[in-house]
Amino acid sequence: MHVRHSPNRSSLRRAGAGRGDTSLSPVLRLIDEALRFYDEFHLQYDKIEGSHIHDAFTVAVALDPTLATIVSAPSAVETREGITQGDLLVDVRGRTNTPANSRVAITGDGEAFLQRFAERVGRLSAR
Repeated sequence: MHVRHSPNRSSLRRAGAGRGDTSLSPVLRLIDEALRFYDEFHLQYDKIEGSHIHDAFTVAVALDPTLATIVSAPSAVETREGITQGDLLVDVRGRTNTPANSRVAITGDGEAFLQRFAERVGRLSAR
């Protein structure tokens, strides 16, 4: 599954609730601080609110597909030189009349994912 990182699709927006919470485990505090850093970075340089946690989200959706809206669509990697070289291109609107060759998450439940992520990482860090 490919998770595209556009601000209105699979970009996971952080819930402001745990920020700076000293009751968090050391591991969750580290993750919280890292996400805060990335929140600020993406807002300043990309004008996008939120942090991208692609790998963890992809695993979570593989375990529970209800966390995302998944569609079948044709996709390809841009191989021509230029600023889009290496980008994954997905035709979710069917403009290319090409058969689907991938499953793509086009929306995600960021709040539910972050809650589960924090619970599971919190349990691991308590060991």
